[in-house]
Amino acid sequence: MDDSLNNEKNTHMSMKATKEVSMTKVLVTGGAGMLGREVVKQLTETGYNVRIMSRKQRPPTLLSTTEWAQADLETGQGIAKEIV
Repeated sequence: MDDSLNNEKNTHMSMKATKEVSMTKVLVTGGAGMLGREVVKQLTETGYNVRIMSRKQRPPTLLSTTEWAQADLETGQGIAKEIV
């Protein structure tokens, strides 16, 4: 296959993958914790829309592009309201 055609095909596939990622929303439970913050950072940098669910209130340092859902997995409080 011609290199220019191969490059064009790869570019098209990359653009399609980027579009699909940007339309994908990921819920991260415990996203305010030490491990969760890193997961959120990596997902956001990759282009995913991220929503964090935590028992705690939204921290002021959270990226403005990240959605916040306050709910408790242990008791179930707030889950029905926050999972949309």
